[in-house]
Amino acid sequence: MTALRTPSPFRLTVTCPRGTVLVGGYSSVPEELDAVHARRADGRAIIPASALRGALREGLEALLRGAGQPACAGGDGVDPAAVSGGGEPQPCTLDDGQPCVACRLFGTRRDTLPTGQRTFSALVVGDAVAPEPTETTIRHGVSLDRKRRSARSGLLFNRELPLLSNQDDAPHFVAEGRLTDPALRDAFLAAMRITQHLGSGRSRGLGRVDLAVEWLEPAEDTAPSADFDGEGVELLLTLDSPACVGQPFGWENLRSSRTEIPGSALRGMVGFALAEALQDADDGAFQQLVEADRGAIFDFAWPTSPQVQGQWAAPWPLTARVCKRHAADHAHAATDGLLDRLLLTLADGEAEARVAQAVAQTGERGCTAPGCGAPLKARAGWRTRDADAPIATRVVTRLALDRRRRSARQGALYQTEVLEPGLTFRTSVRRLPAGTADRLALALQQPLSVGAGRSRGWGQLSVEVAPRKARDDLAPRQRRFRQALERRAEALGVQLDARRYVAVTLLAPLLPDGADDDGAGTLAAALDLDVSGCALRVRRFGYENGWDQRAGRRAMLRSVVAGSVFVFDLGEAATDVHLRTMRDLETDGAGLRRTQGFGRVLFFDPALLIEPTDAGVKR
Repeated sequence: MTALRTPSPFRLTVTCPRGTVLVGGYSSVPEELDAVHARRADGRAIIPASALRGALREGLEALLRGAGQPACAGGDGVDPAAVSGGGEPQPCTLDDGQPCVACRLFGTRRDTLPTGQRTFSALVVGDAVAPEPTETTIRHGVSLDRKRRSARSGLLFNRELPLLSNQDDAPHFVAEGRLTDPALRDAFLAAMRITQHLGSGRSRGLGRVDLAVEWLEPAEDTAPSADFDGEGVELLLTLDSPACVGQPFGWENLRSSRTEIPGSALRGMVGFALAEALQDADDGAFQQLVEADRGAIFDFAWPTSPQVQGQWAAPWPLTARVCKRHAADHAHAATDGLLDRLLLTLADGEAEARVAQAVAQTGERGCTAPGCGAPLKARAGWRTRDADAPIATRVVTRLALDRRRRSARQGALYQTEVLEPGLTFRTSVRRLPAGTADRLALALQQPLSVGAGRSRGWGQLSVEVAPRKARDDLAPRQRRFRQALERRAEALGVQLDARRYVAVTLLAPLLPDGADDDGAGTLAAALDLDVSGCALRVRRFGYENGWDQRAGRRAMLRSVVAGSVFVFDLGEAATDVHLRTMRDLETDGAGLRRTQGFGRVLFFDPALLIEPTDAGVKR
């Protein structure tokens, strides 16, 4: 039986004896108001985990210094008693070369985990949430001119506060969390008991709180059995808390979020869950599952809707077009322009003129729905969502505090874009190494979180194992593509052999290898072709950025975005040999970092066969 670590889950309740608290920066502030208390999209007031952890840390650091124990200020690694005026922030080593107790509990400035440690922060606690939607009240105030003993001009301010219950001992906010290091339980309890204020306005009577903790029973100390085989598993992931999955580039003090979850982030999520759950961090099956080169393939997780079935989880091809007037509701049929683009590339002489005329007329005619005629636009969004409506996000504004001066840290106002809870993603974990299915099953039963802010409860996911979709075999897809290409070529008067052409769609970003700069060379080499055989490229470029915690370095690579389409000419080569190669490529992918979901491809994509309803020319 696998030896598991015993977690310490808890429920933390926050009660406001005076019925008033104000923690801002989480919700947008309407006009005529100066501050609004944080609340979720469903209307329930919250105390953000960052504010809760900050208050607990401040109290614990004060206790440690009062007891003569080492304690830095906010994880900066500098002893305030030994360095006057502060020092350069660094990883904390104040406790005989190890982090101080506060840094062990709440985390310090580290890019990689030291040997033997499993998590960056031993305390994981989410937002403290009101049990039900909360009404609000407006608290007015005015700044006084002390010289004139009257109201100062233009300094009337209004704050929107939650209207909390006055019932005795009724908790106003409840947070869930866990302590990964039982040795720090006393330090956590001491921090909780000394914390008496949260948020702003303490000098004006706001933020008085009482904290209480209830320790919950941990899960049974047994490893679950896997209910899927080594071929892999389809997963539906639903966000239970806000999530921020970092973009490759930051914008000054704003950290934006991706709307999809890269396979590297999913692999890290599984790795952290197993490292926290297993007694033996060097467990062979665990290490084999998440191995960089020969481990399981963690595909990208793309937004999905439960009612959309039978589609590959990926963006639409870049060649797809949709009515601009009805892009959101898809009331009018979509089309795809790949076949016309390919024929325009291959045709010459009079045929080229006819194809060019057809393409021009298609653009001028616009949407072919009766009475519409609106311009066409690129089809955005994902195949597994029922509409191209934007993903619900919000921008959270927070301020880092200087714990020595008990004031705002200079230049430390920052904003983070987060995905709202409730968003569902579809992904798969494939090509499991032998003997690792049980480890994946164990990981999926642990508390899971993805992206930034794991210790403050962001990115928490609920996991559902979805039925594996039966997909068309490659040969029927190839046959349908040839037939569609032949029909379109005949309608436009172009002579060609449709059996020679292979269409490749990227279901995930491709990281080209070698000197290849646009992905065509990487795909051609995988198909055992020369790059000159690439008849058409429809692609865009981006960048992929990630932090390798084991190596302690950042990797920035240029990518070809998902949805890009390439068409290759096989020439007179035997297509049955290439069919076997294509099947292998659809399983293994192409390019770099394939175990992280990059380079997944689809041959003869059915989405490319949505033909125009009218050929646009006369034969």
